[in-house]
Amino acid sequence: MSRVYSSPQIAGLIGVDPSSINRWIDAGRLPAHRTLGGHRRVTARDLRSFLQSNQLPIPHELAEVEADSLQSTPLTTSTALPVEQTGAPATRILLIGAPQHLAGQLDDAVAEQSAELQLSHQPNPAAGLLQIGYQQPEIVWLADPLPGGPGSERVCEAIRQDRRFAGVFVVVAARDGRRESLLAAGADAVVRPPITGDVLSTLLDAMGE
Repeated sequence: MSRVYSSPQIAGLIGVDPSSINRWIDAGRLPAHRTLGGHRRVTARDLRSFLQSNQLPIPHELAEVEADSLQSTPLTTSTALPVEQTGAPATRILLIGAPQHLAGQLDDAVAEQSAELQLSHQPNPAAGLLQIGYQQPEIVWLADPLPGGPGSERVCEAIRQDRRFAGVFVVVAARDGRRESLLAAGADAVVRPPITGDVLSTLLDAMGE
């Protein structure tokens, strides 16, 4: 998978305001695709090509990568939320059972972080449990209540009872009054929507403690 950049990341990379990046994208000058939450994403190949064609300096990060080795990876499914990929491993976040607006909030929060994060969304709770096994995320983020299938407490308990998931950090987005029962079931953190960049930053800090 190629590297993918958000507007703020590109702005920091080439030293311009993020609004300029957005204008270039919206004007069709800089090719981009959009995530589930509607955020602009640009592949390293397209960014490098844009900088070269406009005779702008190529950042060292892009200059190190051969142009013909970069492959564009547009968003092709509503459950994939691509982010920048570099040599360092990204922290994988699996969001399970969230409605569209909650997925968009977490996508916004991820876009604000300086850390490398890879976010994916599985709307179906039962499929989400299976996905934990083969994706092996560092963070599982549950919506509460979950649509259809088992309750959030049962999913927390299932994760905690499976030795393969011993290191998974479980977060539940829930309204007031649910905190104690969810923590008792095995959640590491319970947060009240909306999900913001500050909320995500606090959780990432808590994981590192």
